[in-house]
Amino acid sequence: MANAPADGFTPKLNSDGTALESFTYTVPAAAADQKDIVVAKPEDPVSGANNKSVPLNFKHIMSAVNFKVGTIAHGKIKSITLKGVYNTGIYNFGNGQWAILNQNDSHKSDYIVPLAGGQFSVGEGTATGTFINDQGTGTLFMIPQIVGEGATVEVVFAAPNSNDRTLTASIAGDDWGKDIVTNYTISIDEQNNLNITPVGKLLDAHYIIAQVEVTVEGMNDGGNVSNPNQW
Repeated sequence: MANAPADGFTPKLNSDGTALESFTYTVPAAAADQKDIVVAKPEDPVSGANNKSVPLNFKHIMSAVNFKVGTIAHGKIKSITLKGVYNTGIYNFGNGQWAILNQNDSHKSDYIVPLAGGQFSVGEGTATGTFINDQGTGTLFMIPQIVGEGATVEVVFAAPNSNDRTLTASIAGDDWGKDIVTNYTISIDEQNNLNITPVGKLLDAHYIIAQVEVTVEGMNDGGNVSNPNQW
């Protein structure tokens, strides 16, 4: 069995010390430090001392999260943060599954999404479907999980000549499966209502796109919003 990259893991060997049984992994705080982990094991058992080459078929085992433009009023997205998502899991080589460490809030973290250009400006020429997160360093690689209670997406947005507003939507219950990309599409209207919608199920080179939908309404002139009211 093998995994790549090889650093940043707490490995556990099987009882006779001949193979990896599992490893524990905690997602780093910075997106640039996160691992798009792949693992492999031989299709046929290998025993004894031999010099034969062994073909390995590496597979992605993380869940990737991106953000795209929906319909956004003119202004700037100053920041996007995933808040309160599970950060640590144990991967089992035998069954190819993750076990999430979710006993308490110490196993949850917030993750700042690196934006394209540092701040993402929305204007007349901004096309729907444009990636908001930086595609070089801004994709988040998360532990596959059913996102836990209290997890949110927090967006700081400023319309022209207006103060920053913090808009929050729940993502609790979203299924970030193994080898899945979740592309959250963000829309903000002129009343500063935040809407996060799915982009549909598509297949790309490494992942399958997953659907999620959250709507948040009720933004008043001076406050924040944190009351998800529609799935």
